[in-house]
Amino acid sequence: MTQSQPAMLRSLTAHEEIYWLLNWNSPIHAVLAAHVVGSTTAEDWRVALDLLQQRHPLLSVSIDAADGYRPFFKHHAQAPIPLRVVAGESVSRWEAEIERELAIPFAPGEAPLLRAVLIHQPDRSVIILAACHSIADGTSIQLLVRDLLMAMAGHSLEPLGFPRSEEELLDISPQPPTQVIIEDLSDAPINDAGQPSVLSLQLTQELTQKLTTRARMEGTTVHGVLAAAFVLAMRQQAPEFLTKPVRIISPVNTRPVLGAQQECGLYFTSPQASFDPETAHSFWEIARSARQRIIEASTREVLTGVTNYMQCMIAGGLTKASAADTLNNAFATDLLLSNLGRTPFDSMFGHLKLESLWGPAVLSGIHAAQTVGAASTNGSLCLLLTSYEPIPFLLQTVETILSNI
Repeated sequence: MTQSQPAMLRSLTAHEEIYWLLNWNSPIHAVLAAHVVGSTTAEDWRVALDLLQQRHPLLSVSIDAADGYRPFFKHHAQAPIPLRVVAGESVSRWEAEIERELAIPFAPGEAPLLRAVLIHQPDRSVIILAACHSIADGTSIQLLVRDLLMAMAGHSLEPLGFPRSEEELLDISPQPPTQVIIEDLSDAPINDAGQPSVLSLQLTQELTQKLTTRARMEGTTVHGVLAAAFVLAMRQQAPEFLTKPVRIISPVNTRPVLGAQQECGLYFTSPQASFDPETAHSFWEIARSARQRIIEASTREVLTGVTNYMQCMIAGGLTKASAADTLNNAFATDLLLSNLGRTPFDSMFGHLKLESLWGPAVLSGIHAAQTVGAASTNGSLCLLLTSYEPIPFLLQTVETILSNI
């Protein structure tokens, strides 16, 4: 590296760069909320966040751009994770804090690209993590919650190396570092879409178990069941879907296919499906079709093709304007259903218990789109609906449909 070159850790992948640019049109970062039972202090959480940052290298970076270089990660040694502490009485309206975090974009060159909100009471807390999508997906933030609670319980956190990218894990050469002159991104992203709404619904353990058992019997998954329930609920509560298809995007964790470990990073693909009301699909046909679409999209061959396609998208210099076109076309959706599945770790961390996990909450950039984050903790499925224009009673209608399958 010469004296004049920026101090870069590595260039962004095509996937990371696309999400970085999309952020300039509308905030699309991801937010998770963890409800934790047990005695803590705000200082305990501050110390644990510092330990979390020491473990994960991507929690100490900014994304910078310079003429002649692709956008790149830059290390910042003195940029602690911001922690905003909220009075404990806000526990009953924790969704409002997620709404606030979703409406605040990450600024150009900002470091770090993770921030935290703590709603604190002496015997229970809600910890909310918001992350720039270019450094973390929903599964990443779920793992950050685990590591944070391990630190809260007094466990040491071993520092990890800089995570390998999707392109590296797929043996795909990165885009050339030159050729592209980055347009002026000195102006901060502006969110002119207004305040998003966040609504929550927790299913009982009995209903959650019923869905799991019935899905297995019908040759599908809980994700497939949720997809079918939301398709039918949207047709019931939004009359326009009686005459037009419901378009669904289902982000899928690709770590098992890529061989990625449990680092913070961007490891997902987003298969799409469309369900036309003129086609007589039964509930279980929709559920099985949604599952099959995920299976088809989750192969190394398909992931390689998708990555090559994203590289072609940015090869000519993807700009804020062309990123907006991409958002309105390639990513056009009515429902983004992001299911983290069953929490892949125990809910007890010393004297602390992870009571429930909510999210990911994320805005797709399409104002009328409904985004649903799903996660199961302690045998109970939690649904979090995020939208600028939420369909009235959508979650309640889904619960009714699920209760009657």
